[in-house]
Order: sequence, then structure tokens, then C-alpha cells
Amino acid sequence: MSKLRKALVFGLAVLLVVAVAACAAPPEEPTEAGLQEYVLPTFVDASGVYANVYNTAATPAALSAIDFWNDETGLEIGVKIVPKVYDTRYNWEEAGSLYDRSIAADNPIAINSLVSPASMANLDKFAENKTPAIQWFGYGAMHRPGAWLFMPGGAYAQMDAVAINWWATEVWQEARKPRVAVAVFEGVYGEDLMSILEPYFAQNPNIDYQGVFWHPPAPVDLTGYARDMMKAEPDFIFHSLTGVSMPAYYSALKELGYLGKVVNMHPCYMGLDTVSRTLDSALIEGDYAVATTSTAPGTKFHKAYMEYATRHYGNAIWGATATQYASGTCLILSAIERAVGKAGPANLTGELIYNEIEGGEYTSEELWGATGNVKMDPKNRLSGATVVYIYQQVNGIETLVGEAPMDMNPVLMPWVE
Repeated sequence: MSKLRKALVFGLAVLLVVAVAACAAPPEEPTEAGLQEYVLPTFVDASGVYANVYNTAATPAALSAIDFWNDETGLEIGVKIVPKVYDTRYNWEEAGSLYDRSIAADNPIAINSLVSPASMANLDKFAENKTPAIQWFGYGAMHRPGAWLFMPGGAYAQMDAVAINWWATEVWQEARKPRVAVAVFEGVYGEDLMSILEPYFAQNPNIDYQGVFWHPPAPVDLTGYARDMMKAEPDFIFHSLTGVSMPAYYSALKELGYLGKVVNMHPCYMGLDTVSRTLDSALIEGDYAVATTSTAPGTKFHKAYMEYATRHYGNAIWGATATQYASGTCLILSAIERAVGKAGPANLTGELIYNEIEGGEYTSEELWGATGNVKMDPKNRLSGATVVYIYQQVNGIETLVGEAPMDMNPVLMPWVE
């Protein structure tokens, strides 16, 4: 064979090897270069009365969902969501100012609101600026027809009513009806809650309602309040406490000798996972909590939290508080994914995202397994979730012990005409 022919054969062989290698090589991993970036402001109470809730559960849960979405979905569809955390300090005026600042600086496509002041203070502004906002749960007073604020997890009063009725019918064993009292802190939240719950209690045949006991949101001592409440000899106390009032409440129960003699139910915004980081877990053994989200392991949301939460809080612990707050974040991200699928990564707007949420239906899988299927009613901004979950502290562990359908009793939804 001539030298020329040998050279040609050798060259062809080299080209063949290169071609085969190219076909066999795995495709290059997508990178962040060229991604369309959009800011998603997240409003929290990082230094106010609920700092323990946000700094240990809510904020790391929301941010871990965004991290996970960026790595798993954003890279594939050409979008990167940039979270920007704003601390409202649980202050309505501060929340209004921070939202205005965000509009000017961030050009946000949506609002990830984890705290009520941000939602209440800017309720009219969301539509004006075309920034759909999601807060998973909220006050009945936060409903406004046509508002760009969605609360698919339902109202506090709905969840509380389901949890109280579930306990009275599923757990209570005595022939008489259980005596039920409510301990709630003064202010907008407490007034909204009790204006709905008290008419509901009046027509509920399963309980013997003993009244509401008000306390300051940041008290020094609650012994006097607890002593007055115990005069009614309640079997069950639904309490709405802040991160500041909660230790004072349990100290009062212990000092007065009532700890372990009454059943306590914790609200959705402060589950057993968060409380057990603030108090000695033994103090809340046997307590219950309520949420419209599930802590079942093995879900997409559970995976995201386990992989990313410690980036944002070193000792973040999985629990109902984390899932309850961040389910709204999962819904925003799913709506973004739908909108990008229709308009492309470079054309994402708040209006497109709003259209995906308004009256929308999302499966449990689309919501990362953190909740059941959701269907938003355009006439009811506090609609979507259909299942309420009840947890109990058992041997120091937050344990799912029951579930019940969301209560759609019109008495619990006075905002719906």
C-alpha cells in the first residue's frame, strides 16, 4: 500500500473514531449562561414577633424550593428565579414601603408573601403593578374579589374549625361535650379570627364553647390570663400565640399546675416542628397542630428541603410549618413553569403568571406532594386546598394523626357572597 493510501486510511479511521466518540458522549449539562433571570421577592418576618418561625422554618423552606426549581427545572426551560428576601418586621407600614421599593428596584414578576402585613398593606397595589401574590393561608379579611392575591391554603378560621371539630368527634371519649376555649392575641389577626369562629361555635353541636381569652402579642407574663381562662375548666384550648407569647403561656400553665391537664392545639402558622425548637419538647408532648399541607417523606418538596434548606438555616428541620408556608412558593414556581411553556423564557410577565393562577387547577404532583390537589375558585381568594391535616407531638416527634375535608360552611366564609 502506498504511503498516500496509508495516510488516507489512517485519516478516515481517526475521523470515524472521533464521530463514534461524539455520538457516545453524554450531552453537555446546561449551564446558567444565557438564562433569563427574574426576581421573586419573598416577604418575611425575620426580626418581629414571629422571627423564630421564619428564621427556622418558613424562609429556608421557601428558598430551598427556589434553589431546587432553578437546578431541576429552570435550567431546562431557560429561566432562573432570583429570590430577594425582605423583612417586614411584622409591620404594616414597613411592608408597604418595602413593596414599593421592590417594584422600583426588582421589576418583580410575582410576590412570594410569607407574612400577612405584606399582603394586607399592598392588597390594592398588586393588581395596579400586575404582580400576582401568593400567601398560602390568611385572614378572611384578605379576600377581595378581583384582587391579585391568592391564598389557596384557606383561611385560619377554616383550618381551626376543622381541627377543633375533628378533635371533638374523633378523640374526645366522654358522654358530655368537651369544653372548648380560645386564647388569642389582640389585634387584626385575633379580631378577624374570632369574628368568624364565634358564630361557628354557636351553631356547632359537638362542643361546649367557653369563650375567648385575649392577651397582648408580646407579654411579659401570662399567668393572670391563664388563671382566668382555667376558671372555665376547659378540656381543649385552641391558642393563637406569637413566638414571644408562647413561652409565657406554657410557663403560666406549668406554674398554675395545668400543664398536661388540658389539650392544646397550635395554629397553622406555628406548628409543632417550630414550637419544639423554642420550648422544651416535653412541654408540648401530646399537643396538636393543624395545617393544610402534608409532611409525608419522599415527596419532591421533601427532597428539595433536605438538599437545600441548610443553605439558608444551619439547623433547619423538616415539619408542618415549613411545608405550610412554602406551598405557596411551589405554586408560584409551577405557575411560572406553565407560563414559560406558553410564552417562552424571554417573555415572562406577572400578567401571564396571574392568568395561570386565576381559577387554576393544580395536582398534588405539580405542588411537589406538599398538599392535595388544588382548585382555585375565582369568587373566593381563600380557596384551593381540600384537605386539612392534624398533627400531634408523640414521643417528641411531630406525627400526622388525622385528616379531614376542608370545611366549606358558609358561616366560616362570610367574605364569599
